[in-house]
Amino acid sequence: MGESSLYPSHTTSVRTRPLAVAVVACLAFLVLGGIAGGGAEPEGWYAELTRPDFPVPALLFLLMGAAYYVLVGIVLYRAQVHVPPGGPRRWAVGLTLAVLAVNELWNVVFMELRSLGAGVLGTGTVFLLLAALSALVVRHDRTSFWVLLPYLAWALFDLVWSVELLRLNR
Repeated sequence: MGESSLYPSHTTSVRTRPLAVAVVACLAFLVLGGIAGGGAEPEGWYAELTRPDFPVPALLFLLMGAAYYVLVGIVLYRAQVHVPPGGPRRWAVGLTLAVLAVNELWNVVFMELRSLGAGVLGTGTVFLLLAALSALVVRHDRTSFWVLLPYLAWALFDLVWSVELLRLNR
């Protein structure tokens, strides 16, 4: 369908309710993830794992970690404002919230339960949710697609890395 004048795709003013929903949702998942994963000790068992030969550059890891909630927050806001009402909007908002939830959950499972297999399942689920969300928003809000693209690429890299981590530590 593409961006159309039938929807507020070209709105210049910020809509406060969708913005509040996006900010509160991202902050809530950030806080809940911090609380749930607060007791994890990545230095212990994780330090002893054999890691893949293609390490994540530390700067890229920090940048993506810092950008994640901003990128997803932008997409959540835009899903409420720029995606047509009804099914497409419900799916876009639901998939975005699912990405936030599963991203926090897999981190807890991976670090707290020390389960490499569950980590692969989690990263795979996040990647599939992001791919589905990207396929949806590219039809209704290309800006959201471009905002998601770096994190989609990151999630694919993370999935490949997690599979290799599991393989090396069987």
